[in-house]
Amino acid sequence: MILPASRIVQTDVLWYGITIIAATLSGVGQLVMRYGGRGESVRSLLSLQALNEHRIWLLGLVLCWLCGLAWAVVATRINLAVALPVFFGASYITIAIGGFIFLRDGFQLKYAVGCVLILVGIVAIVWR
Repeated sequence: MILPASRIVQTDVLWYGITIIAATLSGVGQLVMRYGGRGESVRSLLSLQALNEHRIWLLGLVLCWLCGLAWAVVATRINLAVALPVFFGASYITIAIGGFIFLRDGFQLKYAVGCVLILVGIVAIVWR
């Protein structure tokens, strides 16, 4: 079945939106894992005891896992040459800004310029 051009564009916009949501979820999951696992060793985070002691870290892990499921679906629906830059760009922006706001990471002018350039790149790739 051949879809009309307007239907294809609407479908692509939906999948790009899901890609950005998955990327944001990935970024949030990574921020939550970093917050929940701060000061802990890898061994303590990967133990069965971590299920009780490091629930915030575990929440971040679950968010990243959900992102992986969303990505598995997205990767079968849209062109990967478009999906990957959108995904990694949106994820970077989420982590850079979220790290600054919630984790008190440094945020330099070059990060802000990078975020703007990434947004311009995403728009340029997705624009029809």
